[in-house]
Amino acid sequence: MKIKDTKPQLFERTDCNIWTDSYIQQQMLKEHLNPMSDGASRKQESISKIIDFVLSQSKLKSRLLDLGCGPGLYTSLQKH
Repeated sequence: MKIKDTKPQLFERTDCNIWTDSYIQQQMLKEHLNPMSDGASRKQESISKIIDFVLSQSKLKSRLLDLGCGPGLYTSLQKH
């Protein structure tokens, strides 16, 4: 991985990738798992409202596949 240690010029193109930087990855995961923040993933209250909406629009005993959308906070909850 290449790390740029100088400030780039405005709109300068580099071969650095923000998503493969270990610091950025750690901070993103930290925000996704922070239950008090709606910054990356949503707060539990928001997640519950979204789940209730999805379930209200779904047929009984239907299935939903959630691919690559964060740490699985929505799919880890089961509502009956």
